[in-house]
This record gives sequence, C-alpha cells and structure tokens, in this order.
Amino acid sequence: MNYPTRSYLATGLAVIALLLSIGCGSSSDSEPTPAKYQYSPPQKLSDGWEVNDAASVGFNVSLLEALINQIIGGNYPEIDGVIIVKNESLILEHYFNGYGHSQKHELQSAVKSIDSALVGLAIQNGFISSPQELIYNHLPEYHQLDWSNDKDKLTLQHLMTMQSGMECTDGTEGDCNSHILNQQANWTRYTLKQEVIHQPGTRFSYFTGLNIVAHTLLENVTNTSIDNFAVTHLFEPLGITQVTWGHSSSGEALSAEMLPRDMAKFGQLYLNQGQWNGVQIISADWIKNSTSEQVSRAQTGGEGYGFWWWRFRSNQKAVSYYAAMGAKGQYIFIFPTLDLVVVFTGNESTGRPKELLENYILKALQD
Repeated sequence: MNYPTRSYLATGLAVIALLLSIGCGSSSDSEPTPAKYQYSPPQKLSDGWEVNDAASVGFNVSLLEALINQIIGGNYPEIDGVIIVKNESLILEHYFNGYGHSQKHELQSAVKSIDSALVGLAIQNGFISSPQELIYNHLPEYHQLDWSNDKDKLTLQHLMTMQSGMECTDGTEGDCNSHILNQQANWTRYTLKQEVIHQPGTRFSYFTGLNIVAHTLLENVTNTSIDNFAVTHLFEPLGITQVTWGHSSSGEALSAEMLPRDMAKFGQLYLNQGQWNGVQIISADWIKNSTSEQVSRAQTGGEGYGFWWWRFRSNQKAVSYYAAMGAKGQYIFIFPTLDLVVVFTGNESTGRPKELLENYILKALQD
C-alpha cells in the first residue's frame, strides 16, 4: 500500500516549496527587469530641429542601444540625458531620472561658453572693441577698490582665458575659492577685491568669479541685463525661448537653465561657424578664435583652453574637438571634422560622460 504514502509525500513537498517561494519572494513579487532600449529616431517637434535615423548617417545602432541600456541598467546613474546631432539633425535623444525634452536643465559652468558667445556679440555690435578691452574702464562702480599691482591692466581676454593672476580657484582650496564666492552677496565685488599675485596672462587658474565680473561688465556696456542681451542677440535668432538665469542676492547674473535640445542648438551654431538656418549670428572669426587654443595644455594640466571653451583630443577618432563643460556632468561636445554635436546632462561630477563618448558614441560612428 505504497501509493497513499507517495501521494502524501508529494503533497507535503509541494507545500514546503510554496512556503519557501513565499518566504524568499516569488518571481511575481520581484522588481521588474527594465525593458531593453531599442533605437528609434527622436521625436520631431516644432523647435527648428530636423531628425534623422542614426544608421542613415553612419552609426552602428547596436552600440548606441548598448549606451542607453548601460544607463538604464543603473551603471551610470549620474546621467540625466543624452543628445546626439549628426549632419545638422537630431539622431538620438534619451532622458533618465525623470527628465524629458520639455524640462530645462542646469548648465552650471557650461554657461561660460555661452558667456564667450555674448562677449563676441558685444564686440560684433560695437559695445566693446576687442578682447583686449581693459575691464577697469567699464566697471566705474568698483573704482573705489584697490586696482594696484597690474589689476588695472586686466583685460577681457585675461578673464576669458582664466589668466587673471589672482590666487583664486573653483573648489574649496586656498583663501579665494568658489566655495567662499557662493556665500557672497556680491560676487563681482568679492572677485575684484582679490590681489593680483602673478602677471596677468601668464598663469591659468580656473575661477567662476571671473565670469561674473564679465557679466557685470557686459551689462554696463550694453545698458541692459545679461538676460535681455542674450535673448535679443543669441537666443531669439536661434529660436530658443526657455532660458532661466539665476542671480546673486545683489542681482548679478550667475548661471542658467535651458532645454537640452537648445544646448545642442548652441553647439550646432558653433559647428556651423556662427550660422543657424543660413543666418550669420556670430562671426566666423570669433568662433575660430574663441575655440582655438589660447592657453597651452601644459598650463591647464593636460587640456588646452580657449575663450571659456575647453579643448580635447579623441583617442577613438584621433581628432581634436572642443567643449562647454559644467559641474555635475553638463557637456556640449563639438567635433568640427565629424559634423557632430553631443550633449550630456547630469547630476554628479564624475567625468564619465567622456568615457561614454569615446567607448560608445565615437566608436559607433563608422569610418
């Protein structure tokens, strides 16, 4: 009479298995596996962008899919968005961490490259004569400060190349740094109160306060705010309507937020030598000069620097390129010889977008 015994045993084992599955969490209760990303071209919007298929402009789509899946899978949580523009068309756009194409993103110090464009536009429109313009002449409200030791010899070019001669830096080191700057009511005054230790134009020291001085100067010479000047001379001609500037408690323009698609549009403007839709917005000469190496790689610690533009060389494609860069992972990469613009937005400073750029995007661009 073994059959009843086998039946009871089988039933008992089934119950035990059920209890174990409940205790350990059954497959129906586990976190769902994120869906694999499959490439499709970006959405066509009424923002002036054409869209195109990545494969049609020479990309290995499987590598682009691998890029996005790496981020979706949690390997790069600091990335908020990726945009790729090739041959003047959007070919990839994807967002993470709750962002989308209609949400503005902080620029951080990537705004410095927009500042560079604004200086060029101020020269182009006759408000100042050249990058060699003395800043002292256009900051009368700060003439009561100490301008000795060649501080009165500082030019816009010294600010744009981060060669002020001041012992100031971004970060928390030293007696003059961006951590202290962030706590000031008036950022221009704090910067201009610093002593010039080195001869201007001889030493690279990256400091955000220099941009804020330039903002104040531009507002003085144009008799309008940075916000208005940028809208009139840069953003409106590009069809950019959603930009929000932050300000210090004394009203100085600091950084800005804008749509990632508009960040790419600014990059495309530079790639097109200052043109957008056939209209010359910024002179080609300014584009060339401001993105050329004005400060040697030896001074900048390995990368060259222009007028508030960083310069790089790709290991993957053996080509030079330049970039707007900001804290927390804001990048606008511009590759003139590849007709390529790549935008990353982020939430943490890791430097890894350059890794993704080299290992996926440039690798995917077939020769």
